[in-house]
Amino acid sequence: FLGFADDISGGLNHVIKLYFILFAVIFSLLNQQSLLVVNSGNEIIDLLLSNQFLSYFITIFIILGFINASNLADGANGILSGIALAFFYLIYLESKILIFEQIYLILLIFFLYNLLISRIYLGDSGSYLFGFLISTISLYYYNSGMIAAGMLASLLSYPCIEIVFTILRRLNLKQNPMKPDNKHLHNILFNKFKTKLFKNKIENFANSFTGIFILAIFALPTLLYYYKTNSVLSIDYWYIFLLQIIIYIYLYLFFSSKEN
Repeated sequence: FLGFADDISGGLNHVIKLYFILFAVIFSLLNQQSLLVVNSGNEIIDLLLSNQFLSYFITIFIILGFINASNLADGANGILSGIALAFFYLIYLESKILIFEQIYLILLIFFLYNLLISRIYLGDSGSYLFGFLISTISLYYYNSGMIAAGMLASLLSYPCIEIVFTILRRLNLKQNPMKPDNKHLHNILFNKFKTKLFKNKIENFANSFTGIFILAIFALPTLLYYYKTNSVLSIDYWYIFLLQIIIYIYLYLFFSSKEN
């Protein structure tokens, strides 16, 4: 409902949105404490997480952060819907729960239509919804020991890296980290593809190509490794995630310098 209100109003104040999302997250955790992060596998961290207040704080931070990260990353055709498609596909393969199969099939149709036709978008309604669903389902299955944090990190790497890098960039420039801008990696890549690869062509070509390019780096490697090993618990996912961080930094610095 918040996303819908944001879409039809043309954009709510970022502080108002933060309060409403925070309320929704806290309400959800009070009714579903199985989402709380209580185990990290590290004795020192687990000792800290035994403090319920700290456990709530970290869990709220994760969900709230990923909701905003999803909204921020939904800046080119197919990025968020492609990540969500891959996520629900893998969750279905591991859980065999029918609703996840239905979600990823619906997302597959939307993803293809969004890339090829480019006349419908997730908008804030979709990005908030999928940001909330992905983060809470991830926490649930992580807490149950069914999926490792490394796989989640590599599969969901683009929204996570983008929001952290964006906040650091804005703080470094002494800007409000909550206010939007058009200096994200997907914006920079889109401008570059539009001017260099898709001159005098429909703008949607560059938009969709940007989404495919992002997914090929920040989601596809996880899927390929999963198919190779059939494992969601391998430590190698952390190496994939580290490589994705390095690639992100390189692409951002390289293409942003070309723009200047």
